[in-house]
Amino acid sequence: MLSRTGEERIHLQAGAKGSIELEVTNLRDVIDGISPRVHGLNPAFYSIPVPYVSVFPDAAETIRVNVELPRSFTTGEHEIVIELRSTVDGEARIEHPLTLVVEPLEEISLKLRPKAARAGSKIEFDAELVNTGNTTIDLLVDGADAERAINVETDPIFVRAPNGATTTTKVMAKGRRPFYGSPVQRTITVTAENSNHQLVDVFQLTQKPRVPAGLGTTVTLAAIITLWAVVFMWAISNIFATSAGLKALGEGFAADGPGSLDIAGVNGTIDGRVVSVDGVGIPRLTVSALRVGGDGSPIASGATDEDGLYSIPLLPGSYFVQVSGRGFETRLLTAAQSGDKPMEIKVDPSASMPVDDIQIAGAAGSVEGQIVAVGLDDTTAPQFELKIRKVVDGLPEDEFLPQGDASQPDETGVFAITGLPTPADYELQLSATGFGAQRVLFSIESDNEPVILNTVTLLAGSAEIRGYVLAADGSALGNVTVKLNAGDVEMETTTPTTGDVGSYVFGGLASPQTYLLTFTLDGYATEVVALEVGAGADTDAEDVTLFAGTGVIGGTVTASDGTPLGGVTVTALGAAGTFEVQSLTDEPAGSYRVSGLATPGEYAVTFSLEGYVSTTRRIALGPRESEPAFDVELGEALARISGRAFIGTVGQDGVTVTLSDGSTTRETVTIDGDVETIGQYVFDGVAAGTYTITFDNDGQMYVLLLGNVEGGDDIDDANAVWAVVPS
Repeated sequence: MLSRTGEERIHLQAGAKGSIELEVTNLRDVIDGISPRVHGLNPAFYSIPVPYVSVFPDAAETIRVNVELPRSFTTGEHEIVIELRSTVDGEARIEHPLTLVVEPLEEISLKLRPKAARAGSKIEFDAELVNTGNTTIDLLVDGADAERAINVETDPIFVRAPNGATTTTKVMAKGRRPFYGSPVQRTITVTAENSNHQLVDVFQLTQKPRVPAGLGTTVTLAAIITLWAVVFMWAISNIFATSAGLKALGEGFAADGPGSLDIAGVNGTIDGRVVSVDGVGIPRLTVSALRVGGDGSPIASGATDEDGLYSIPLLPGSYFVQVSGRGFETRLLTAAQSGDKPMEIKVDPSASMPVDDIQIAGAAGSVEGQIVAVGLDDTTAPQFELKIRKVVDGLPEDEFLPQGDASQPDETGVFAITGLPTPADYELQLSATGFGAQRVLFSIESDNEPVILNTVTLLAGSAEIRGYVLAADGSALGNVTVKLNAGDVEMETTTPTTGDVGSYVFGGLASPQTYLLTFTLDGYATEVVALEVGAGADTDAEDVTLFAGTGVIGGTVTASDGTPLGGVTVTALGAAGTFEVQSLTDEPAGSYRVSGLATPGEYAVTFSLEGYVSTTRRIALGPRESEPAFDVELGEALARISGRAFIGTVGQDGVTVTLSDGSTTRETVTIDGDVETIGQYVFDGVAAGTYTITFDNDGQMYVLLLGNVEGGDDIDDANAVWAVVPS
C-alpha cells in the first residue's frame, strides 16, 4: 500500500465546508480494502463519504475526508493524523500527519437583558457579549445617558469574551428621580468596542416620581408635612424640659482617662464557612454582619474564599449573619438551619466566634443539548431517553432525579432540563432504542446561565449479516471462504457443504457501519461486496453469485512487417494457474484465444516463437471482464557474428571482411588496437540463414562457410588465419 497527499498544511475556514484528499495505491497482487481514520479531531466535525475503498492491484483510488468546523472552532494551527488501514492485512497502515490552519473569524454581538424596565433612582441590568466566532475578543464596555441626568457604570469595564462563549457584565444606572409629577423616560446607550468592533445597544428606563401627580397626592403630602412639624415641636419641648445636669458634662470628665483608645485592639471576629447543599464550600459570596436592634444595614462584611471560608472583624456586640451573592437568595443564619428565627451571635472583645456552616442553595439551574443517533435515516424517529443524577465527591449517586415528560428529548433529540439545584455536579445518561447509552458529566454554577452541552452522538448496538452464495445456475455453493472486513474488525467463515448449504452469517457487529465481504472459491472468480448495515439492524444480504472462469484474452500475433504469425505459443500465468494455447496458422492466421480465466485477476501473458524475440505483457481483468483485442507484435530474432583476422598469431587490421547469403552482401574492415583487439570485426542484426565470410588482405583471400545460422545466435569465433605473411 502506497499513499500520498499533495499538501501537509490544510487551510480551513471555520463555519465553512472543506475537504482533505489522499491518493492510495494498492501494491499487493490482490484486491485490498482501505479504511481511513482521523485522529485528533472531534468526529462531529468531519465525515468520510466512503468509509471503505476497494482498490485493485496496481490501481489508485482517492480517499476524501469532508471537514466542517463549527464557527467557534479556535483559530490557529491544529495537528491531526489521517490513518489508512488495510482490511486485508490489519497490520498494514500508513499515517499522514497534517496541520489544519484555521483562519480567524471574528463575530460578536451585544445584547441587553432586559431591554427596558421601570425603576426609581437606580437600576441594574446585564450586558451580554455573545462571541460566535473562533477568536478571543477583548472589549471596553461603557454606558451613558444622552441627557447626563443619570450616572452609568459597568462592572467589569474591560471584558474578555472567549470564542464560542457568552460573557456578561453588569450595568448600574443611578440618578435622581422626579419628586412629583409624571414618569420620565431615560435612554441609556451601552457600547462595547475595540479597534475592530463597535457594538451598541439601547436600554429604556422609565423613572417613577416620588410623588405622583393629582389632588390626592397633594393632600397626602400636606398631611405628612403637618405631622412632621408636630413631632418636631414635641421633641424640642422635651429637650428643653430636662434638667441642666443632663445637658452638660463636668469640666473634669475623663481627665484621668487614656489620651487615645485602640479600637482595633478590642475587635472580635465571626468565622465560618458557607457550603452548598452537598457540603462543598462556595467561593465569592458576601457574608455580612447586621447589628441586633439596628436598622438592618450591614455593619461589616467579607467574601468567602475558594473553600467557602470567611472572617468578619467586628466591635463587641450582638449580630445577625447574612449571606448573599449573585445567583443565590439572600438569607440569614438561623438557629437550626431550618427555622425562621435568625441566630443571634455575640462577639466578645479580641475573640473569635466560630459559627456553624451556613448551607445555602443557588438559583435553580438548567441544562440543554441534543442527542444524535448516527446511522438513522431522515424518516426514522428514535425513542430517546434521558436520566440525570447528582455527582458527589466524584461518584454518582444511586438514585436518579425525577424527570417529567417536558424534560425528555423530542423526536429530533433536543432536550432541556430545568429546576436543578445549584451549584452541583451532575451525570447525564442519554440513550435511544437500539443504541448504546452515553454518559456526560457537567457542572452547574449558581449564575442562572444554562449549561449548553455539545451534541451527544449515539452509536447503534450490535447487528448481524447473513446470506447465501450461489453458482451461476442458482445452486448453492459450499466450501466458499467468506471474509468480512471493517477497519480493525476481521472475520472469516466457510459456507457449509451439508445442511444449510451455501449459507453464511456474521453476528455481534457494530452498527451503523459499512462492511466489505469477500467471497473466494477455487475455480471461481472472486466477488467483493460492500454492505451498509443500519443502526442496530440485522441485514439479509442479497445472494452472491460466483462465476467459474469467465475471463477471455484474445487477439492477433504479427511480425514487425505486419505478417500474421501462426504457431506462436501464448502462455497466460496467473494466481489461478497457467493457461497455454497456440496462435492459428490460418482462418485467420495469427489469431489466438485463451478462455476460462478466473476474474478479477492479473495475468502475465508470454508470446514465443522460434526466430522471434519472446515478449511478455501484463493484463488485469476486472470482475467477469475479457480482453478480445489483445494484439501483439513480435520482433524477429537476429544473430551476431564476430571474429578476428590473423597472420600466424598476430592480429591484422585493415582486412576487408564481406558477409553474404547469396543475395545480400554486407562489408566491414578489421580494426586497429592493442594486442587483444587488433584485427576484430562484428556483424550485428544477422537474420537466420546460411552465410559465407570472405577476408581480403591485400588480394590474399580467405573464405569461411557458416551454415544454419539461427536467430539469436552469437557466433564469436569466425576467424581468418594466414600461416605466412603475404608476398
